[in-house]
Amino acid sequence: MIFDFPIIKNGKMPLYLQLYKNLRGSIRDGRLEAGARIPAIREMKEITGLSRTTIENAYQQLMMEGYIESRHKVGYFVLPLEIAEPPSPDFLVSEDQESYRREGKRVRNAGIDPNSFDFSLWRKLLAQVLREENEELNRSGDVTGEMALKQQLRDQLRRDRGVNCSPDQIVIGAGVQVLLGMLLPMLPKEMRRVGVEDPGFVKAQYVFEDYGWEIVKIPLVDGGIDVKQLKETKSRLAYVSPSHQYPTGTVMPVAKREDLLRWAEEEQGLIVEDDYDSYLRYAGNPIPALQGMDQGDRVIYLGSFSKLLLPALRISYMILPRPLLRAFQEKKNRLTPSASKLDQLTLARFMQEGHYERHLRRIRKIYRKKNLLLTEFLAKEAGDLVSVLGIESGVHLVLEIKREVSLDQIMKKARAKGIDLERIGSVRSAHQRLLFPYSGIALAEMDGVQKDLLEILKGSESDDGANERAESSGDRESKDSKTGK
Repeated sequence: MIFDFPIIKNGKMPLYLQLYKNLRGSIRDGRLEAGARIPAIREMKEITGLSRTTIENAYQQLMMEGYIESRHKVGYFVLPLEIAEPPSPDFLVSEDQESYRREGKRVRNAGIDPNSFDFSLWRKLLAQVLREENEELNRSGDVTGEMALKQQLRDQLRRDRGVNCSPDQIVIGAGVQVLLGMLLPMLPKEMRRVGVEDPGFVKAQYVFEDYGWEIVKIPLVDGGIDVKQLKETKSRLAYVSPSHQYPTGTVMPVAKREDLLRWAEEEQGLIVEDDYDSYLRYAGNPIPALQGMDQGDRVIYLGSFSKLLLPALRISYMILPRPLLRAFQEKKNRLTPSASKLDQLTLARFMQEGHYERHLRRIRKIYRKKNLLLTEFLAKEAGDLVSVLGIESGVHLVLEIKREVSLDQIMKKARAKGIDLERIGSVRSAHQRLLFPYSGIALAEMDGVQKDLLEILKGSESDDGANERAESSGDRESKDSKTGK
């Protein structure tokens, strides 16, 4: 083999490290096979022009890692590799090129409204925390979250959502999935079957799957999960979003909420209430949380600031019933804080000084206006193509397609225009539905996004739409027959 390695003598990487990486790469990709002789130090010096010390350092590193060995008075030789070769970078990139393209392209309708958050105010409060909380910031945060934030949360949730709790029942975490990961190991093994809404929040279901739970998908009936079917599954845990069902946007009526709470009492079960987008309601009065109706310590309450403030903030919260709180306290020493202490203390000030209330009023006006513009436009221009659902609250619409079309084609064309659409899957429903987030659309861009969406919908009728539906229906029937659901 010809040892012709690129050596950049004025580069940032040390010379010995460049030689080491070049030789290691040749061994790992098979250009230098097991048993092959590596040039002696004097030979390599002549080949590369590097100093003896540089070459010795590179060889020493290769020997320490088990790539080569030194044989007395014979030379250096490549050792057999007994580790699996990692996939090449080209393979990793080509495996999911579409996701890489989507990452690089700006999505016009994702995230939050670009003009909704006061960054200058946040910087001011952050600077105050850095200046005034030095001693507190020098210590690691509490696993359950910072008391200053939990006290503000308790007051806010009691006032706005009718939630009954004390600050010590609140656990702060970096997202709902993280909090579920903290919760599930505390629950007894005999409870490990969960009834979830169909359609429902898939990313929560992923957490249950990862922890080995059996997931039973239960249809929505009359505004919420079918409690009768839930009883038949013998599940003792239910995951629901009663105040703004994700993704359909329906509200669970009071009678069904009472029925669900009775189920939890009778089965000695628990309810996880995901209070998704409950603050963003545009018609009627705010819907109180299910947790506030609970008299038997059966409801675990989940909420998040990701849509209300900043997705990058990564602060969510969980309110535990008293019996579970005791179990959590016993195991919390196994955990470390997941949400930034600095961000929690800044958010506590943001709430304490009244900025959070003003922010909520501002974003309700912004999103209400977008909601109205979109629903009126689609009703007028695309009423023969789609029905628009879930318009009373939240920051997305559900588009129910009236014609036989290819949803994949619609989503592909939308991605090309920087619009993110998500298929809404359901085990039992044959409806073709797409979720259309509108939170990230600037008001100035609303007209352009609406026109692009209309063009996509009108241009996506496909002869194979009926086949696509039949195939997906067949897949569902096949899955149902295997699972017995």
